[in-house]
Amino acid sequence: MKHLLLLLFLPVTPAALNAQNVMGVGLGVHNHETGTLELTFQSDKGRVHLAYTVGPLRMRGIYREPVLEDGYTETSHGYLTSTVDIGYSRFFTDRFNIELCLSLGSRTHYSNYVNDYGEKYYYDYNGRFTAGGGIYLGFFLTKRLELYAGYSSLRDGGGGIRFNLK
Repeated sequence: MKHLLLLLFLPVTPAALNAQNVMGVGLGVHNHETGTLELTFQSDKGRVHLAYTVGPLRMRGIYREPVLEDGYTETSHGYLTSTVDIGYSRFFTDRFNIELCLSLGSRTHYSNYVNDYGEKYYYDYNGRFTAGGGIYLGFFLTKRLELYAGYSSLRDGGGGIRFNLK
């Protein structure tokens, strides 16, 4: 696994090092209450994206093994996704760009429970490696401010905002 991640970062590193001192940060949100925080490194014709995505954080209470006895009720369940995203944007005009990204991480199913006394518990299970991809379109409002929207196979539709720092 470590060797696979190293192979993914090798093509990204030269592009990031050749960036012309234009770094940026971005914040995004997706349909499944998933949040993204990213760093960008921009050159003349493209931009490299390194991001961390997590969510939704809806596990409630104290961790406990599965509850199968009377007095416990399942209140909700869902998936917790946590990924590292690597992407590349290509600029088509001064205002428009398209980004392709690869996401690697984990996806864990969880259930929330409450007992007769109102105590809350959760149990997570079926954690496994996951990988996916996405495509995003970006539009620069100014030279430093960009809005983007698109689709990811792990997070469905979403979008966000990016700021160029220089």
